[in-house]
Amino acid sequence: MNLKSIINLSKPSGLLILCLCLFVQTLGLHDALAMDTASDQWLKDANLKKEAESILEMKGTVPCQWRVIWTKDPSSKAGVSWSTREAGTQHTVYFDTKSHQGKLDDYGQRIKAYKSGAYHRGKRDRDGGVEESFYHHARLERLKPSTRYYFVIQSDDQVSREFYFITAPADDRQFSFISSGDSRSDHTMRCRMNLMLRHLIEKNKGLLAFAHGGDYVFSGKRWGHWTKWLSHNELCVADDGRILPIIPTRGNHDYGENFNEIFDWPGGKDNYYTTRLGKTLSLITLNTEISSSGEQYTWLKKTLPIEREDNRWLISQYHRPLYPAVKKPATAKRFWVPLFEKYNLDFALESDGHALKRTLPIRGEKHDQTGVVYLGEGGLGVPQRQARAERWFFKKPGFATSSHHLILLDVSNEQIRSRFLSPELKVVDDYSFTPRK
Repeated sequence: MNLKSIINLSKPSGLLILCLCLFVQTLGLHDALAMDTASDQWLKDANLKKEAESILEMKGTVPCQWRVIWTKDPSSKAGVSWSTREAGTQHTVYFDTKSHQGKLDDYGQRIKAYKSGAYHRGKRDRDGGVEESFYHHARLERLKPSTRYYFVIQSDDQVSREFYFITAPADDRQFSFISSGDSRSDHTMRCRMNLMLRHLIEKNKGLLAFAHGGDYVFSGKRWGHWTKWLSHNELCVADDGRILPIIPTRGNHDYGENFNEIFDWPGGKDNYYTTRLGKTLSLITLNTEISSSGEQYTWLKKTLPIEREDNRWLISQYHRPLYPAVKKPATAKRFWVPLFEKYNLDFALESDGHALKRTLPIRGEKHDQTGVVYLGEGGLGVPQRQARAERWFFKKPGFATSSHHLILLDVSNEQIRSRFLSPELKVVDDYSFTPRK
C-alpha cells in the first residue's frame, strides 16, 4: 500500500504529510537538553516516510489506534485499549515480561477484552460518511512494579505488532513524566508534537507516563474528530514498540460519550481519581466539566489530607485553569483553591488557555513562598493565544508567554524539576520544587 492511500484511509485530512514536511524544514534542534533528548544527526536520520506509513488503515478487525491507560494503581494495573473497523467476536491481549516477537503461544498470560462496543457517531459523522468503528478494553492486573510488559493484541484472526510499556515503581526511585494538553486543532502541529513526544520516549528511558490535560479534539461528540486524534496518536509509539501510558483528563471540548469509550471510563462516570506514581507522589485528576462542589468537592476534601500525609509530593491536574493566562478563572477556583492551600498542594497542572505559564507561589491571593504554583496551560498543537503576562500572579518569579510546549517533570526525593520544552526542544523555563516536609 502506498503512502497516499494510507493517509487517505486513516483520514488525517491529508495533513500528516504536511506535518512531516514541516518537521524536516523547521525543527531546529540546537540548544538540546543536556540529557541528549535531541541531536542534529537524529533529524538527518529520521525516516519520515516510514513514520507516516506507520499509521494503520482501519480495515476489518485489524487492531489499531492502540493506547495504554493508567488510573489508580499503575504499579500493578494497566488498561490496554484499541479500535477495529468491524465489531469482531474475539478480542484478546497476550502479554509477558519477555518479548516473544508476536508468537502468541509463547506469551505467559492472556486476557480477553472485558468490554467492546461501537463508538458513538453523531449526525454529522453519519452525514459526512464517517464509518462505524468499535472500541475494545482489556484490564491487566497483578502486574509487577517497574517492569517491562510486552503485549500483542488479537482481534479475531488479526494480530498487532508487539508493543511494551513499563509499570510504575512502588519504591522511591527517580522517574519522569510528561504533561500538556489541548491538541484539538491544527493537526499539523499536533503531529509534530507527537513526533517530539516519541523522540523523548526513545531518548529518555526514565519516562513513565503522559498526563494529558484534556481537549484532545474540537468536538467531543464527533467520532470523525476522535478517530483522527487516535490515528495521529500512533505516531507516539517508539520504534522499539514502547507506548507511554496516558493519564487522561476530560476537557471542555471532550463532551459526549466518546471520551469514556476511548479511555475506558477513567475514574468512573465522573472522571476524577487519584494516581500513585512511585511510593511518594500522588497525582489527583479532577474534572472541571462537572460540578466543582457537591460530590467532587466532598471527595477532594477527603482525599487531599490522606494523600498529603502519605506522600512527599502532591500534585493535581485538571483542564480549566484557576489562575489563567488568557481567560477568566474557572468556577472551581472558589472551591478548590482553599483546599489546595490548606493541604499544601505542591503544584497544579492546567490547560485550556492555549498559552504557556508558571505562576508565582500563591497563598491567600498573594505571593507567598509557601504557596501553590500553577503550571500550563495547553500547548499540544492548538494555536496559541496571547498570554496576559501583566496579571499579578505572573510577576517574577512567575511568567507567561505563548508557545507550544510539553512539560517534562523529573521526580526525585530532593526535588521535582519542571522544564517547559518548545517544539524545537529548547528549554523555555527550568524551575524546581523542593519537598514541603
